[in-house]
Amino acid sequence: MSDVLLLLQMVAKRLSILSLITAVLLLLSHLWLYAVFAFIIMGGLICVDRIISEKGHSRAAENQRYYTLIVVTDEEWYEEEHVPFLEMDHVSLELHYQYEDIRRINPLIQLQAFPGFVLVETDDTKRIEELLQNPALVTGNYAEVVRFLKQESAVEN
Repeated sequence: MSDVLLLLQMVAKRLSILSLITAVLLLLSHLWLYAVFAFIIMGGLICVDRIISEKGHSRAAENQRYYTLIVVTDEEWYEEEHVPFLEMDHVSLELHYQYEDIRRINPLIQLQAFPGFVLVETDDTKRIEELLQNPALVTGNYAEVVRFLKQESAVEN
């Protein structure tokens, strides 16, 4: 969001609070008509604030990327053993695959240690096999996954 919009939003918030205080004081001094005008001004300023904040949230949502984390193991993975590896905003899904299955889909993905982590950008129009053709990150180090996601969120903000 541009600096001008942020400044306008900040000013609208401050002026709406001042309008509320003014309206209450006008009500206490029995100046009803002026109090109504102050309430109308306050409502308009609150609307301006909400419109600007919604515009900022919609832009942030458009630019936000989501990833699918694939945990690669060398053994059979059972659902009752499911432990989420990652609780971050940008990871929308976590899947578990065996190393042989990953190598069958994309032979270029090679992992030295297990569990390994493959991070692909989530796209609702593609299947996971298509997404694995161009992974965003392939690593055996969990800290690298967290670092990558933090860097991505810092770039977006």
